[in-house]
Amino acid sequence: MKKALVTFLVAMIATFAIAQNKTEMKPAAKPEGLKKTEIKATDLPKAASDYIAMNMKGYTIDKAFKIEDPKGEVTYNVTVIKGTEREHLKFDKNGVFQKKSEPKSGMAPAEKKPAEPVK
Repeated sequence: MKKALVTFLVAMIATFAIAQNKTEMKPAAKPEGLKKTEIKATDLPKAASDYIAMNMKGYTIDKAFKIEDPKGEVTYNVTVIKGTEREHLKFDKNGVFQKKSEPKSGMAPAEKKPAEPVK
């Protein structure tokens, strides 16, 4: 009886450990060779600034990044905020709008810091 109980407990612990290992979330891998540099809103291409001013009324630029891949292709990632709303925008090297993506779930609301106004 004692042997059966010990075997049952070992089996339960092993099952729990395996289940935990399978559901463990791993951070997303950063693609090899990407160079991500934070830039000022004023350093964005004019077309990107114009797009934000025309299409994101009331939003301010929270953060902007220049992304360069190993082939030398440049894109710009911009986070804009309006109150507690946050949007992520992607532009090509000329500042032409590419796509808008939803913030990842579990992201903290926008920090209460002065954002750079859109010009």
